[in-house]
Amino acid sequence: MICGSRRRRASTQSKARHAAGNAEAARSQADRAEEKLASVRRELEDVRRRKADAEAVVADARPSVESFEKQARELQGELERAKAK
Repeated sequence: MICGSRRRRASTQSKARHAAGNAEAARSQADRAEEKLASVRRELEDVRRRKADAEAVVADARPSVESFEKQARELQGELERAKAK
């Protein structure tokens, strides 16, 4: 009877150690996931910042491009009229 009690106690302790190990592994995995999430958030913020910078450059360039397109159409029209003469 005493031996059975010791075996049960040893088995219970082993299960407790195993559960504690699993809990520690889960905490460690959660910590790694949290670090990865923080890294992804920083990277996303950097991408958003670069996108905003690029959009600002495009917005600044748009009037010039539209002006050059208009000028090109006018010159093309003058060239066509000159060829027609």
